[in-house]
Amino acid sequence: MSVEGRAVRTDFEYDRAAESFRRGQAASFVVERDDRQWELDVVPGAPFEWGAWALNAIACLVHLALAALVLLSGHWDRPAQLLAILAGAIAIELVLPFETVGLPVADLVATAAYWVLTGLQYGVELHLASRIPGPRRFVYDRPWVVPGFYAVGGTYGALMLARSMPGPLGETLIRWTSPTAVSALLEAWYLLWPLGVAALFGFAAWRWPERLGRQQALLVFVGLLPWVVLTLAIDLAELFGGGMPSWVEVVQPLCLAIYPISLFIALYRYHLFDFELVVRRSLLYSALTSSLFLVFYAALGIGGALTSRAAGAFDGSVWVLAGATLVLGLLFAPLRDRLQRLIGRRFFPERAALRERLSTLARELPRHGQLREIGQVLVDEVRGMFGAQRVALLLGEGRSGVLVRRATSIGSGDQGRPNLLLSPDDPFLAGLKAAGVPDRPRGWKGRSTAAEQLAATGIELAVPICTDDRLIGVLLVGRRPGDVAYRSEEIDLLDLLSHHVATVLDNVALFESATTDSLTGLLRREAILEDLDRELERARRYRRPLSIALADIDHFKGINDTYGHLVGDLALQQVAGFFTGTLRSTDLAGRFGGEEFLLILPETPGENAVGVMDKLRVALGDLVVETGRGSLSMTVSIGVASVDELSSPGDADQLLAIADRRLYEAKNGGRNRVAGLA
Repeated sequence: MSVEGRAVRTDFEYDRAAESFRRGQAASFVVERDDRQWELDVVPGAPFEWGAWALNAIACLVHLALAALVLLSGHWDRPAQLLAILAGAIAIELVLPFETVGLPVADLVATAAYWVLTGLQYGVELHLASRIPGPRRFVYDRPWVVPGFYAVGGTYGALMLARSMPGPLGETLIRWTSPTAVSALLEAWYLLWPLGVAALFGFAAWRWPERLGRQQALLVFVGLLPWVVLTLAIDLAELFGGGMPSWVEVVQPLCLAIYPISLFIALYRYHLFDFELVVRRSLLYSALTSSLFLVFYAALGIGGALTSRAAGAFDGSVWVLAGATLVLGLLFAPLRDRLQRLIGRRFFPERAALRERLSTLARELPRHGQLREIGQVLVDEVRGMFGAQRVALLLGEGRSGVLVRRATSIGSGDQGRPNLLLSPDDPFLAGLKAAGVPDRPRGWKGRSTAAEQLAATGIELAVPICTDDRLIGVLLVGRRPGDVAYRSEEIDLLDLLSHHVATVLDNVALFESATTDSLTGLLRREAILEDLDRELERARRYRRPLSIALADIDHFKGINDTYGHLVGDLALQQVAGFFTGTLRSTDLAGRFGGEEFLLILPETPGENAVGVMDKLRVALGDLVVETGRGSLSMTVSIGVASVDELSSPGDADQLLAIADRRLYEAKNGGRNRVAGLA
């Protein structure tokens, strides 16, 4: 009721009164028990609880170590970020100065910090549970879910903070109802936190489509159970008026540590980073930094002593010493960085050599000029450096952003190659764009069609290539022989490479978009017509033969209607690639419009052109496009025209008109045929 004659109603008022306490000096207390008041003399002071402090310190250090290991990993994807934030928040919570008798401001600040951290952890843990073992579909389908986690946690923390504040502010929350009802509501709200996290991990452990993903979720779920049981025990005890059990303070720090440790192990199981490498590097760098500090202070002491002796009675000796200290301080950072680089080259030569090769590759890519050559060099070099069985480069096509295969390190006859077109709206690609870091397609089984297709063709890693928050492409890296896993160091280097090549690819693609069709890689209509005018002028001037052909895919509208436009685009790309790979290097091919192609055949008389086009038509009939609804084969109709048929040798429009008329003759004659000069 009162302390030293001052009335107390709250913990804050008690701390204000306790500011006058002195160890060993009795203080006058008035307490009420069973409607009777008693006056007691209480002597402040009690032995420090070293055991509880040691457990708390150990738990705090464990959380700090987890946060440090994640930060040192260099693999900064969303689960790693959330784990580092969670571990750091718990570490801070464990050292907040509660029960500081006679320090009301410290207790107030600690209480405020506690509830702010609690609200943050509420959201972070639910967010993390929705990302392990992989992003959940309901998160991508409903963008408000993740902000909702933080809103629920933040609101709970704010209410508890306001309720804990002294004076009228805390009383406003209970004016509309009874304190018991408010306590019951807030305790129930608090229980939604561990139960929600447990439900997310439990469901993933039960229903995740991939076995390793289920094991990962089960591991975290088991590590979560001590915290859930402890929370239930505390809440039920307080709801039923039993108060917090005495053993809680002993086991709570340990229970809090088990959960993030299980998260760390689960993420490490999936190669969050190479634990041994991080530890080795950390130990080396720590030893280096400690040695430098010792050398620095030894040099500082010796330099100060020598300076003082040399300066003698000189009044400015303090400035000389300060200047020497400044010079040593300026030398410390570059010396440390240089030694760290030396350690990297001496103890981790493979990583240094690989980084150097990738840097050289990124610098030399622009020298190869065209996008096709740049892409081919990129995939061939990456395959050779990392020992992947296959590597492919997909780049976005025009405004639609559909990812089209532009280069691959595997032969065209390999039926296991990855699909050539991927929709940017696929959850896996949307996740790549949002995260901005490499990801494994096999972790998206059951949630992404594109990821399932890539995983089925042996793709182990998809490395996003982004610029200005745009996904301009994806580098697909296949498995290694024997399924040797990619170390996080290698994944980090691939990520670094993607940032270096993004600008190069974007600039070259932008330049080529003026003349090249982004879907098929063939010349645009305007560009191929310019080439036709140039070839006609050459044929007229030197009286050389020249033929052209207009080729049109048969029943293309039916392909789009039956299989969808993505498959239609895939068919266009396959036919274009067939033309490019079959024609002579001196021949020219362009996309004339829709599903129609213009082929220019220099030094080719009309009768020879008809024979060449007929062989090409027959060979194209063997081309098969794999779709989700089975195999698709195609045929083409072709119209051929020659300069020998022109009344005016340089008239491109007349030559095109003849080829177009012949194309319709082939269409009307039953399709899948070549029409030329009889």
